[in-house]
Amino acid sequence: MKLNSVIRRRLGRLLTKSRQDRNLHLAYVAKSVNISVHELDSIEIGCKSAHWRKYQKLLDFYNQAVEINLVDNPKP
Repeated sequence: MKLNSVIRRRLGRLLTKSRQDRNLHLAYVAKSVNISVHELDSIEIGCKSAHWRKYQKLLDFYNQAVEINLVDNPKP
């Protein structure tokens, strides 16, 4: 799997958790950041290659930032 896909999928899961932790509905968040519900849903499940600006809008809405760490791969 390509690194870009891995990052988008992981970020989508984290954005979903942020929304759910705040008890917000997809429709409310989508309207607040001016994207469609379908697009937000696709971003959250990691199957849509949205422009990074849309991820930034969501991060701004949740007042969060991205932190990157390198970790060792598990041993086989």
